Amino acid sequence: MASHAKRIGVPGAGFGSAVHVPAFRSEGRDIAAVYSRNEERARQSAEYLGVTRPAIVFPLVAGPIMAGLIFDATGEYDLAFLITIALLGVAIVAFLPTRPPAPAPGMTKPR
Repeated sequence: MASHAKRIGVPGAGFGSAVHVPAFRSEGRDIAAVYSRNEERARQSAEYLGVTRPAIVFPLVAGPIMAGLIFDATGEYDLAFLITIALLGVAIVAFLPTRPPAPAPGMTKPR
């Protein structure tokens, strides 16, 4: 019997999409919808999640394979950890200039 990922909706385009989506995805859930009281904010969040998904999936698939190949070649995981730390540093530097999206029209800033 084939198993299918359960599709769910996430309440909240702010905290919900930032925290709940990665948690649900780590459990094998497929995000079908993002709910927000503001349609524009929900659309922005859904677009963001769709854009970042390929960048998340590739390392999740390639990482363990590469770590295994490195271990087979060297007998230790040190190089795999160094590569992971270096890539994390590159990601941090790449995200430093980013800013949160502007509030959608008619939306107020949270207090």
